[in-house]
Amino acid sequence: MSDPFSLSGFNFDEVAELEAYLAGSDKSYAEVKAEDAVLVENVSSGAAIAMNTATMSDPPIFSAFMLGCLLNVVGIVIVMLTTEMDTHYVMKSFWGCVTSSALYVILWVLSNGMPR
Repeated sequence: MSDPFSLSGFNFDEVAELEAYLAGSDKSYAEVKAEDAVLVENVSSGAAIAMNTATMSDPPIFSAFMLGCLLNVVGIVIVMLTTEMDTHYVMKSFWGCVTSSALYVILWVLSNGMPR
């Protein structure tokens, strides 16, 4: 019985060539497939999408600010991991964390009065 996750018979040279071409151009996999079918004829679209994850650098589901605001430090970590440490997004999530923390302190002071 053959292993369904076996990589034998898979030619990584073709995927590497396609990855190098996509990294050097502003074209997507679909555009390359439509224009240059020879380059992608032996590469499945699933493999090509998996190799071309460099363009997927936005935070998932919510914006970076909202992730920081709603999840605080955990949101910052999620943003760091999903955006490959992009400082623009990390700072947005940091300011979201600061904003929610400030709102929490303000609401606490309003509900409990100023500490003496």
